[in-house]
Amino acid sequence: MHRPWLKINPEWLNQDGLTGRALLWETTYRGRTELLRELIERGAEVSPLGSYYTPMLVELTPLALVRQAGRTGLADLLEENGATDDLYAACHRGDLQSVSDFLAADPEAINRAARPDQDHRWRGFHSIHYAVAAGQHAMVKLLSGPKSPGI
Repeated sequence: MHRPWLKINPEWLNQDGLTGRALLWETTYRGRTELLRELIERGAEVSPLGSYYTPMLVELTPLALVRQAGRTGLADLLEENGATDDLYAACHRGDLQSVSDFLAADPEAINRAARPDQDHRWRGFHSIHYAVAAGQHAMVKLLSGPKSPGI
């Protein structure tokens, strides 16, 4: 596909737009497989955070989006190109085993925000925010339990 706007403005490839979302995030959200492939071929970052806050409440990676939507083909494409699961996505989907594994490997991760490069727009969502946003009651209990290092 020929995308003249990316040839004229190559910096747009990984730049957040006025919406606060990157092209690859929007493309994945919309399920545009061919454009997703092209963005990846051009070197787009495969795990930018983004959100439509009304339904999501927190920022998700493209991989988390497509897994949540059951789009295994897009998930496979992203994973083949380096996208990986993270603590926050696992909290959001209520995957207790994955969260336990993430925290066993890095107990302090529970105290870190999903976006470490926070600027004036972001308040810093932590793992428990992801669990609450998705209504994952068992996950909230795990994250706030007595053995939890704290929030």
